[in-house]
Amino acid sequence: MKVFKKLVPTALSLFIISSSYSAAQAETDSFEDNKGKNANFSVLTEVQNNRSSKSLLRPSYDLDDVISYPKDYTNVSRSLEFEDNTKWPLFVSNSPEMFNRQGILAYSTEVNRTGKFRIYWAHQNYNDSENYVGFYIKNTSGKKINVNFKKRAHVESRDGAKLGQEVFQKYLESSHKTYKYATLSKNQSTYVGFPVTKRYYGSGMYDITITDENDDYVTGGIELKTYATYDGKGDPSRVIKENTVLKDDGHQIRGLFPTAIKSFKWRAYAGEQISFSPSYTHVKNNNLNSPWKIPDNDISKGIDEASNNKTVYNYGNYGMTYEIGIKPREDVQIVFAPNLSEDQRTTRKEHYLALDADDRGVLINTVREDDGWVVLNAKSDKSYYLTTSLPGYHWAPLRIAAIPK
Repeated sequence: MKVFKKLVPTALSLFIISSSYSAAQAETDSFEDNKGKNANFSVLTEVQNNRSSKSLLRPSYDLDDVISYPKDYTNVSRSLEFEDNTKWPLFVSNSPEMFNRQGILAYSTEVNRTGKFRIYWAHQNYNDSENYVGFYIKNTSGKKINVNFKKRAHVESRDGAKLGQEVFQKYLESSHKTYKYATLSKNQSTYVGFPVTKRYYGSGMYDITITDENDDYVTGGIELKTYATYDGKGDPSRVIKENTVLKDDGHQIRGLFPTAIKSFKWRAYAGEQISFSPSYTHVKNNNLNSPWKIPDNDISKGIDEASNNKTVYNYGNYGMTYEIGIKPREDVQIVFAPNLSEDQRTTRKEHYLALDADDRGVLINTVREDDGWVVLNAKSDKSYYLTTSLPGYHWAPLRIAAIPK
């Protein structure tokens, strides 16, 4: 799969003449992907009344240019309809984020609802020596099963803010092919462990399927645990036997969520943008000069069994991916950008972004918070599909603009 990295150090200026938009209305459209499949859907969007090409200046940029992110674009986020892919539940292990002793980090007995699930973990080693972090799977189904890996990635990093996108990039680059990792009889178990250097983060993202001898999905009958261990080979046997669950740190998340994949379709006009982020993070609305919260359909609610079924929330960055279908109503360029509201800004002024564009492969770039990255030249007679996730920590939302071409 093709990987591209390019950064233009000098941002270009983009001048936009504002356009008027009507109130939101419902529309039904059909997307055709490059594989000949059709997907029918309904999407609410703000439709242009005056969408004449004369109403917008038409600068054009090279792919992968970094530009000044366009201001005063119309947000359509509130009216986009998200679809949750509940065939792939998501198990997140991020609490306690920092560990200084061995034990169980998180667990679930309900993870295998569909015969396939995704694991995402991110933990920092706060011990004075190298430790291991990994996941453990036990077969409680009463039948022989296969534990199979599909797309997967693991990284070790000192930069917690960059960690999620580094894992996501490697995940996108990984193979779609199924790899049979282990065959387990009743009550047998297997594990995958990774060394984590002192003060480093260890993080991973694995898509897993559970099948029988006929390669049919097996639902239920799986016990999943993430763990930290001092064992020099990453073997969790002692940790599993002691069964000490490390306490939730209270501000990160762990638990099982109904979906690892969210998707939506966008019939974009030039001069529109979509924004998504944590519900409590205010996204800048340049039209109104005031922040507004993202809709509730961008929030995933789950259950943490390790904390007596406590309700937990995932805002999109911890192992969750977004599949975006774009069929523009006119020729446009698609621009990605990190975005922080005034009260959410930190000392970090740039973010690492990764995405998979069906025409271009896996793309990566480092983009300052007020800049945008040109990722597609999109024509009105074609459908485009992008896969991405939120950049950096949960406090770094994402904007995607359709600019005139």
